[in-house]
Amino acid sequence: MKVEYKELPPPLELKMTLGEALARRCSIRDFTQRQLSLAEISTLLWSAQGITHGDHLRTVPSAGALYPLRIYVLTWEGIFAYSSLSHAWGKYKDGDHREALARAALGQYPVHEAPVDFVIGGHADITAQKYGHRAERHMYCEMGHAAQNMQLVVTALGLGSVAIGAFDDDAISELLGLKEQKYTPGYIVPVGEPLAGCIQHGDDR
Repeated sequence: MKVEYKELPPPLELKMTLGEALARRCSIRDFTQRQLSLAEISTLLWSAQGITHGDHLRTVPSAGALYPLRIYVLTWEGIFAYSSLSHAWGKYKDGDHREALARAALGQYPVHEAPVDFVIGGHADITAQKYGHRAERHMYCEMGHAAQNMQLVVTALGLGSVAIGAFDDDAISELLGLKEQKYTPGYIVPVGEPLAGCIQHGDDR
């Protein structure tokens, strides 16, 4: 898959403390249709897989510092892939595919209604080079680190999100072209501006 990457703006400075973000974080499923700014998207991508030290160490811990994750972004404009090494993103599929992603997510409406959906995928073979049969365990732990980072930063930006893990793996892999890249989907994180007065609901917080 040939993708032309474009550099993203620097991450925004966060004003909220970590303690406040932890206390305020909750699952939000109802959003306005305000589109996220490029700076907000940049900040969320950096929070999940951005470079912090040296030439490859990132915002989340990774077994052996192998970093098997890749973040995909779905907006009304298309499907994008994130490059941590250059803090850039590239569009590789035109059009709005959020409805198709929602169908793959068993009809969960926040996936369709959120202005932006982030999909976290992992390539277990990268980790298996060093950790063998434990590679998938390490990879899924890392996905959790990335999703939690993203949701805390969502809260600090005054936005809302929900972590979704119930979906048809094959349908998402086909939509995003993951099989060709040997990536496995692990999380969908819909993000948007919460509706006024919106509170969390469902069986999680």
